[in-house]
Amino acid sequence: MTEQTRNLCVIAHVDHGKTTLCDVLIGGRDRELDFRTDETERGITMSTTVFTARQENLTLNLIDSPGHVDFSSEVTAAAGLADGAFLVLDVVEGVRAQTVSAMRQARRDNLRLVLVLNKVDRLHGEKGMSAKEACAYLRQVLIDVNRAFLELEVEARYKSTAEAQVDLDDVNEYFSPAQGNVLFISALHGWGFDTRSLANFYAPRLSKVMGRDVPKDKLASIMWDYHLHKTQSDVKIRKLELDQSTGLPKHKSLFEDVVSHLWAALDDPEVYAPKLIQAGDIAAAPSPLTGSALLGEWMPLRQLLLRAAELLPSPAAGAERRGGPFFGALPGAVEGRDGPRPGAA
Repeated sequence: MTEQTRNLCVIAHVDHGKTTLCDVLIGGRDRELDFRTDETERGITMSTTVFTARQENLTLNLIDSPGHVDFSSEVTAAAGLADGAFLVLDVVEGVRAQTVSAMRQARRDNLRLVLVLNKVDRLHGEKGMSAKEACAYLRQVLIDVNRAFLELEVEARYKSTAEAQVDLDDVNEYFSPAQGNVLFISALHGWGFDTRSLANFYAPRLSKVMGRDVPKDKLASIMWDYHLHKTQSDVKIRKLELDQSTGLPKHKSLFEDVVSHLWAALDDPEVYAPKLIQAGDIAAAPSPLTGSALLGEWMPLRQLLLRAAELLPSPAAGAERRGGPFFGALPGAVEGRDGPRPGAA
């Protein structure tokens, strides 16, 4: 049945992790979808490849496309076959030329997008960032991606930002963890999370702190933008205030609270694994026990990706979506051309 089918393409700049992510999704070996000899030798995807993976309640037609500029026509073909897409971004490299080209093609084909921020492990290992520094950095990456989408909107509808009456520093959140259309992952090490998976871990603990039940769905929708405010007599959840000079939160967000637990697991897995086992978050520690292996057991990437894919349109819904425009209205936009944001229903 088409309602249980998803036609999904994976788009990104070259070397941002598309094929590794596809390997995780299909449960295959390294570079499973690179069939050609020259692709294997060069270590890059050069042609569009389609692979069908069947789960208990989902048939996934996965379309892996090249990220190199020389094969941009393949991205056009992949987007034309799909109803939704994973837009993969190396968080250290940031928005690159082919990232923008892929976004532009997705806009033309009116695809529902999920932003996949890949290589988050580099922030911890290679860059040596603390949980606080990593969360601040990820906020800036999201600002950059959303600004790139706003620039595409201006490019498509207006001759200039002045004509559009848009300030590019006043970025609408086309992608936001609160909307559920942003994933934070390490494709290489097989772990990843979104606000929903973090809320599953954090809600029981937060409920104990607050002395009342905190629903997981509600927590997932607010944890990016809210913080815990403690007084001598009470504990409340309040909206984050942003520093006007930096644009960063003045307080530790609920999201950062949980990410600090993940960083602790990466730093000292031998200490943290027993805590997860005792709380019932994992059944047993992986062997060998490393930080990334522990996160792979605790926050398995394949499960996260399949859940995200299931939220994308079915072929029938995708066909209807292609009949209308991609973005919501900006000031001065032509009436009747309004459309949903990438993560909207």
